[in-house]
Amino acid sequence: MSQLGNEHKGTTTTFAYSNHEIERILGQGENIALNLGSSNKREPIEELLLLEKRILNLKLHRSTLAEYVRSNIIPRGLRVVNKPNLCTTIPLMNTRWQEISNKCSIDFMVLTIECLDVEVKELTEESLRVKAEVIDKLGATRVDAAMADHADTLTKLQTEITERKRRKFLRDRNDYDSGRVYSWKEERNRDRLNRRVEAPPLQTGNYQRSVEEPRKLNWQRDLRERYGGNSRLPRYTSKQYYNSLTLDSSAYTSTEDEESIPSKADHYFLGARPKEGPGAIGKKNPRYPIERDAYPQRYRNNSNNQRRNYN
Repeated sequence: MSQLGNEHKGTTTTFAYSNHEIERILGQGENIALNLGSSNKREPIEELLLLEKRILNLKLHRSTLAEYVRSNIIPRGLRVVNKPNLCTTIPLMNTRWQEISNKCSIDFMVLTIECLDVEVKELTEESLRVKAEVIDKLGATRVDAAMADHADTLTKLQTEITERKRRKFLRDRNDYDSGRVYSWKEERNRDRLNRRVEAPPLQTGNYQRSVEEPRKLNWQRDLRERYGGNSRLPRYTSKQYYNSLTLDSSAYTSTEDEESIPSKADHYFLGARPKEGPGAIGKKNPRYPIERDAYPQRYRNNSNNQRRNYN
């Protein structure tokens, strides 16, 4: 029987159901059969099919590794990626390191084949035991029909696995043909870097657009032509920006004044001066606070005093 702890102020109360109470509560209400499949136990015929698939997969893996060993080819997943850190300029060091790594990988494959034989033998014995149980339960006729269906499924599975392993074998053999066994990642990165270096330089400045080049927007093309290939707006401080707006307001309101300007090169767009040459602005520390105009202050106290004096 469950026990409720003595309720006292300042103490921790606990409660727990006993196994007898759990059974009583579960059985006192109305239960509807939902058939949710809460049991993880499979049918004997399904368990037999899973065992046959697993045995087939292990046999194909064992046969593939044996073919690698006979061909003296090491798959990528079993290659030793450790590299020498000392005496790398000595050819003997690199050669012996590669040979020792190859022998280590081959021994790994032979050990895996040996263990796969043991596991396949154990699973085969278990498969025969399950098959005997299925025959006793369902009969030989139903088991023969089920085994025929299993044969079709296993044939399709074998075709898929064999094709996948064949592609991997050709890939690994291509590594040996191209001389990229243990350093194929570095070679790939080096080839990618060489392609970047040999690529044609980017066009800057004024140039004629080719047919293959996508058409730029008008404002992007104008900015590039104005600033010599750089489509970004020039940087300037807020003070320079406001000074440039008030520099010559008539230049933006009167067409006659624009005609009187001797040269547009002497007028900097929005106050943006060149980085070098005459009119250049010295480089400032970006961490230095930006110069801003002082805010107008209102002297309310003085105005109040003046009003009092007038009164």
